[in-house]
Amino acid sequence: MDTLEINQIIYWILLTGFIVCQSKHSSWGGTPKSVRIFITINSNIFSIGFFIYLIMWGYNFSWIGALLLFIAAMLHPLIFLPLAKLLGRYGIIHISFIGLVSLPILAWLLYTRYPPLQ
Repeated sequence: MDTLEINQIIYWILLTGFIVCQSKHSSWGGTPKSVRIFITINSNIFSIGFFIYLIMWGYNFSWIGALLLFIAAMLHPLIFLPLAKLLGRYGIIHISFIGLVSLPILAWLLYTRYPPLQ
């Protein structure tokens, strides 16, 4: 049974957007090297968690649900590109730093929404 909720899809899209913004920020040359290393490690850890969550969802519940989450992750530019433009020239950088706090919270929300295994 696929127990995917709309909250999980929203958290998933936000999580993906923050990961992508951090990966773009880590390749930006104006950031100090220590900050780039920290952001790169952070985005890589959450990227690995991203794929583990997809695989576990597909294995335990439904591969259709996992595919739906994967497709929903592609919708992150609809939210984050206008937001970055609204924030100005350094919008991606601001979103990236917000992601340092938001990513652990979103990951916690996703894993608490994970249905119990039967």
